[in-house]
Amino acid sequence: MNYIDQIIIRNKNKGIVLDTNLLILYIVGNYNIDYIKEFKRTASKGYTEDDFFALSKILNIFNKVFLTPHVLSELSNLTFNYKNEENKNFTEYLLIAKRVLENINENNISKDNILSSKFLKFGFTDISILELAINNSLPVITDDLPFYSLLNNQGVECINMSHIRVYK
Repeated sequence: MNYIDQIIIRNKNKGIVLDTNLLILYIVGNYNIDYIKEFKRTASKGYTEDDFFALSKILNIFNKVFLTPHVLSELSNLTFNYKNEENKNFTEYLLIAKRVLENINENNISKDNILSSKFLKFGFTDISILELAINNSLPVITDDLPFYSLLNNQGVECINMSHIRVYK
């Protein structure tokens, strides 16, 4: 049994926490699979259609997907530039984003829990995800290698994009 299967078996019913860049990939892929290679944020990360399908496959296994308000803020800051890139379909993109987000659970982490020594290196969003994962014994899915290392060092189960790409 591989690493991802072990995480799925232990956490399928509890859920998984989704990091911002993979949330963006998931929304853009749901909006228009061909746009993954054109959208600035997903293209710069080197994401492909196969990445979207592999991520979707993993997320669909879990009964719940979680994020924090900080992830939503990053999503807004990183993707609403789309409006400036190609305004004609922005409303359609927002409707798809709304549909995707309606199926994701949001959990707030207080600023007092975020303001730790790790905050200086990782920032609000990553620490909010770390706190959510620790407080609820949830795994995290991310493409950020330094953050992945932090999660591992804190005893949080996590899946990196490289794991997703080879998952069968």
